[in-house]
Amino acid sequence: MELTKSGIFEDSIKPSPGLKGVSDLPGDASISIIALVLSSAANGITRIHRCSRSREVHRTCELLSEVGIAVAWDGETATVTGGQFRAPEGVLNVDGSLVLFSCLAGLLSNAPFVTRLSGIHADAGVNRVSEALRPLGAHLDLSIKDGVSARIGGKRLKPGSCRVGRPDLAVKCGVLMAGLGVDGPVELLQDTGGDDDLEVLLRAAGSRLKKGRIRGAGGYRLSLEGPVRLRAVTHELPGSSDAGLFLVLAAAMLDQSDLTVTHFGMDSRSRRIMDMLRRMNVAMDVEQFRTDSGFPARTVRIMGSDLRGIKIAGANARFFRDVLPLLAVTGAVSRGETIIRDAEALREGPVDCISVMVESLRKLQIEVGEMPDGLVVKGGQPQGAELDAGGDARVSMALTLAALASEGETLVRNPGPVDRAMMDRLATVLEA
Repeated sequence: MELTKSGIFEDSIKPSPGLKGVSDLPGDASISIIALVLSSAANGITRIHRCSRSREVHRTCELLSEVGIAVAWDGETATVTGGQFRAPEGVLNVDGSLVLFSCLAGLLSNAPFVTRLSGIHADAGVNRVSEALRPLGAHLDLSIKDGVSARIGGKRLKPGSCRVGRPDLAVKCGVLMAGLGVDGPVELLQDTGGDDDLEVLLRAAGSRLKKGRIRGAGGYRLSLEGPVRLRAVTHELPGSSDAGLFLVLAAAMLDQSDLTVTHFGMDSRSRRIMDMLRRMNVAMDVEQFRTDSGFPARTVRIMGSDLRGIKIAGANARFFRDVLPLLAVTGAVSRGETIIRDAEALREGPVDCISVMVESLRKLQIEVGEMPDGLVVKGGQPQGAELDAGGDARVSMALTLAALASEGETLVRNPGPVDRAMMDRLATVLEA
């Protein structure tokens, strides 16, 4: 396979017999954001291996710089020099990231100065974080005008307890980040255990975070005794589950593949992805291990597979929304039909992804039926064609997979902001 720039918005792709070798996944974006913000509160130099270089992470580094924290990069290793925070000169715009908003809101809620955060376009998540911080004496002065903004800080927080229903990453980040500076216990009560993303990072940095079932009642208790002095350590993060899905599907679609993917996470999203891959009859061997920081992870070996079509609907369609184009393309080389329903959200925004995928699959000579909320793809043999991804990165990545499994060369125009680091990883494991 060749991936060449034939024009500023064009990729010319030739088919490949398979993927061979070993590929290490790029870091998970949300965990990378949490690790960066948490490391800013540690005195000294923290190194974060396998840190995402996504747009959200880039924004995180910019905002940390605004409060006096330096982040340097060497490839996918971030070096954070933690210490005292300073008052930012302007508003900190989180550019749509609720995880980044909640981390900064929690961490800066104990600061002696007031910080204004902006850049969230829906208020539901911000309200949940605000309510969770209220028992600690924090007050987010919220304003809803051209998006949601909040003022936080300037007061001393107190010990307290917050209850949330199902685990909520934003709420957990806000409460436990705030708890670092509280003189006394801070508790978060939730219905189930949830993922241990922040918990692993906190323990690795020396905090005595406790987590366990609530005796005599349902749910779990997370308890942090503050104030906490975090150690500057070295973190090793798990890989991105969506990047793992991309590589696994690419390998499974091609007959001669024998690819090993390392650092595939074991969070709730990754577990659901693995369950779905088994339903699709992906041929794979899985070994479990832990990163140096204590994150559970998998090494997955994938061979070319006799894939079968599946149905994705309801909660799964909503959960996997942004990777549904990948699954539609996989259906083009699977036995039977792949049915995707309850995916009308893919029609929202500047690109109607369902319509673009239907048009593209038909150009590849694959039978596909379009519905208001999804599509039905009948397995076959894609044929090379000239395609237009409409400037959508999700569609672009999906059409790249289709091109690899097609007979003849495929030209993908207008690919949009595709993750070039991910494409480079693909290029290194393609068999010529």
